[in-house]
Amino acid sequence: MRSNPLSFLIWPVIIVLLAQSAAFCDSGSALLDTPVGARPVGIGAYTAVADDAASLFWNPAGLSYIKTRELSINHAELYGASRLESLAYGHPTKYGRFGVGLSYLGHGSIESRDSAGLKNGDFSASERLFIMGYAKNLGMLRVGASFKFLQQQIAETSANGFAADLGASAAVLPSLRLGFAALNIGPAMRWNGQTSELPLTMSAGMAWAPLSQVLLSADARHRVHERKSGFGLGLEIEAYKGLFLRAGYLSAGEAAGARSYVPALSRMRAGMGLRLLDKLGLDYSFSPAGDIGAAQRLSMGYKF
Repeated sequence: MRSNPLSFLIWPVIIVLLAQSAAFCDSGSALLDTPVGARPVGIGAYTAVADDAASLFWNPAGLSYIKTRELSINHAELYGASRLESLAYGHPTKYGRFGVGLSYLGHGSIESRDSAGLKNGDFSASERLFIMGYAKNLGMLRVGASFKFLQQQIAETSANGFAADLGASAAVLPSLRLGFAALNIGPAMRWNGQTSELPLTMSAGMAWAPLSQVLLSADARHRVHERKSGFGLGLEIEAYKGLFLRAGYLSAGEAAGARSYVPALSRMRAGMGLRLLDKLGLDYSFSPAGDIGAAQRLSMGYKF
């Protein structure tokens, strides 16, 4: 790890920047705290719903539901100049389901100043994630696990870390599914001798389809190191053949701006999706975040 001589000047800027991009999170990784995928975000509660290649980022057991090769491409316009790009691929075999994914969170160009407060150039801050996962159908119970390699870069200073996810999913009734995930199990990130814990999160959820065109979901989440708990509620309706409308609600502890009061409107999520010929899926979601702006996500999924 290389040390940046201007780190004492740029660190306050970075701390604020990462906090905003991860919805004011308290963890050591904005990327691990930033949700991936328009459909999951639009629903708001995805632990038990997860059933596609993007399950790698939510509950690795969800990979066990894929029946064909599946590609998921995701783009997010976050707060300020921050952007999130991710890619996930799921592959079924007779030995189980395998998945790989990549994710990149960039914060654009950031102004750097010297000790006199004069501008002396720009620098960038970003995070990269590589993830590999495996899931297996054991009958009523489906289990999955994934391994993550994380790299953070701020100007010329970098840090590496790793983590693992564990997940389970079970269809206890034809219309009712339960899910559990333990996310970001791993050692703290180290920056210039300082440590920052990863956002270790325990999540339990349920998904219920009272009608074939209606899906209701709920998640309960606990952030272990921060000792914070929250919940999410979700709704997905197939309004017309292949056209889906979605809405979600997050508790104050889960919504952006969680360090302060979060207006009820900023805890809402909304989205829509199209399914074409059971092969191509297009999804969009909108997430307000009070005074810091709003996030928009676009996703494309392809089965082949």
